[in-house]
Amino acid sequence: MDRDEGEKDMVSIGPCCNIDYHQGPEKFIEPNPESIENSEIVLWYVAQMKNDDRKGNEYCWSERYLENGIYKSRVYPCLSGPMFIPIK
Repeated sequence: MDRDEGEKDMVSIGPCCNIDYHQGPEKFIEPNPESIENSEIVLWYVAQMKNDDRKGNEYCWSERYLENGIYKSRVYPCLSGPMFIPIK
């Protein structure tokens, strides 16, 4: 199977900011899932993040803007990633 995954598409593998499970990795399992028989399994973790695109309140956001005929990016960083809480 010649799936387009890996180095070619890791910059972005899907649309941003959907409110359901469509966060990018589903393109490898829908509509025809890849076989996992006799192969290594890849687990995807898609963090649930809160962001804000309101002017003056930008958080976890980025935007493109045109400056002197060149598109540039302005980023508003945030903390994100897995949060594993051990059970006592």
